[in-house]
Amino acid sequence: MLLNLFSETIVASNIFNSKTVSNFSSEITLRSDGIIKIDFKEIEELTLEHAKSIFNIIESFSPGKRRLILINVLHFINPTAQVREFWAAKERSEVSLAEAILLNNVPMNLIVNFYLTVNKPSRPTKTFKNEQEA
Repeated sequence: MLLNLFSETIVASNIFNSKTVSNFSSEITLRSDGIIKIDFKEIEELTLEHAKSIFNIIESFSPGKRRLILINVLHFINPTAQVREFWAAKERSEVSLAEAILLNNVPMNLIVNFYLTVNKPSRPTKTFKNEQEA
């Protein structure tokens, strides 16, 4: 399936009962266990357009259903203030039950802790060092 969303080409595939969609900023997978995993690509800045695209993809996986979201941030990404506000907003809780954020570097840990303290996401959100902990 080929979609055009926010001027980005998105290619979707279905492998082993999972569904993966890739856009400019990330690869989003609905895993066979029902968890949505977001793997961020190496980009300098995460914009509001990118964040909206990610949540539109998540909503398309299962409209009206809230899911656990595993966010893999292995590279440094600078989310804009608009992105942090958008991501933390109560409306995102319509698709996200809770979020686990995987981090492995100090700069991203500082940014995510700032986000958790200042933006205060409207759903349970916690950081982890690896997927097994999450």
